[in-house]
Amino acid sequence: NGHAKALLQSAMDDAAQQGKHGLVTVVGTQKFNFMSDTKWLLRQGFKDVERTPDGFSLLVKKLSEDAPDPAFKDIVK
Repeated sequence: NGHAKALLQSAMDDAAQQGKHGLVTVVGTQKFNFMSDTKWLLRQGFKDVERTPDGFSLLVKKLSEDAPDPAFKDIVK
């Protein structure tokens, strides 16, 4: 019914109003039942910017391509 896309658009609009660079989420590179749906987020324009050896990825959807890429802290790696 498009509820997920509407919610994502609402989050993007809210981030823009707050002057943020975009949205960031942690997802599983493997299938973890408690994690967000990686494939769906990638189809919505999120980009995979970093991965950990333990099977997690950092996805970002930027409001501006000039925005810096987020990164995991060294302790996470």
